[in-house]
Amino acid sequence: MKTFSTKYIFCFIIVLLFSGLVIADQGGPSPAGFAWADSQDVDFDWIEIRTDGTVISTVGDINEFYPVPLPFTFYYYNRPFNTVYVSSNGYLTFNNYSSEVFSVNDDLSLGQSPDSLIAIYWDDLNVQNSFAAIYTKTVGKAPYRQFVVEFYTLEHYLENNDLTFEVILYETTNQIKFQYLALTTETGDGATVGLRYPLNTVPASDSLVYSVNQPALSDSLAILFYPSDNLAANFGVNPDTVSVGTNNQPFTVKIDNLTIASDSLQEMGKADSIRINNPLGNNIIVTGIRVDGHDYFYQKSSEPPPGLGFATWNYSTGTQNLTLLFPRFAIKDSVSIDFVENIPSTPGDFNSATEISAQLNTVGRIVNN
Repeated sequence: MKTFSTKYIFCFIIVLLFSGLVIADQGGPSPAGFAWADSQDVDFDWIEIRTDGTVISTVGDINEFYPVPLPFTFYYYNRPFNTVYVSSNGYLTFNNYSSEVFSVNDDLSLGQSPDSLIAIYWDDLNVQNSFAAIYTKTVGKAPYRQFVVEFYTLEHYLENNDLTFEVILYETTNQIKFQYLALTTETGDGATVGLRYPLNTVPASDSLVYSVNQPALSDSLAILFYPSDNLAANFGVNPDTVSVGTNNQPFTVKIDNLTIASDSLQEMGKADSIRINNPLGNNIIVTGIRVDGHDYFYQKSSEPPPGLGFATWNYSTGTQNLTLLFPRFAIKDSVSIDFVENIPSTPGDFNSATEISAQLNTVGRIVNN
């Protein structure tokens, strides 16, 4: 250890966490790195839009496509889209198929149609009863808006089982979430749930199945689709040299150029948890948090934050770790944390470590000196 008469020198290590394990309530990854997690790890938080959403369907619709302009650019497999095509058969696509209807679901094998597919409950469904409708609405504020499509009391062909479910597309983080409010006796035994990306495009073709013709769905179920791959990032702390004995010394820890191994999912949010080890041992007070250039509201708490745009932090004097929690996959490219700390009067050269991870991806570790 080097010592200096008036300065502290800080050397930090960044620890990047990644996932390579499939457990009971998670699935994947697909070849391109997509994975899913359901309600055992993901909150069911139904967004009801029937009271003030836009009705895009008509009672009696069968095998209909509804083109809907998106309120923000949504990136699907790294490609930007500004229009989505909603099918009355329980799926979204970004390809205008015009008269093709695709009422028969498949197993999401590559090379089949429709492509660029988001299958929430792909089956032969009808907007049949007098209450049935498909609604769209944008909720929230930029840059964290959510585009919601609600399928309300749709019925399977020649049956009277009402199905109500929705899909949420997230601005900036480009996450995809399915939610199932009420399925009566229809639990997916004739439906396809999952994602598919088309052949003969860049990036390469990909698909991820949650279920195909299996009774895997239930009321109050949520499914989140997210990137599951190795992380890489740049790391810095400013200042890295300070005077001994300084009270309320401000620091900024910055992590940027956050990437994953798969080029296909770079536009998605990738991380939501940070832990900074404090070699000085004094109390830390957080004074600012920015994610992807946007100021976040923050509070001292060990509980998860309420939603995008919010973060929580907590400092443990026992472990000497500063822990910050963000909404699921909120960090897309960069994050910076401002804090203050008293500097001891004894000089030295100290090492620390910073971990960045996704709370759903906690298997394995990469350390860069």
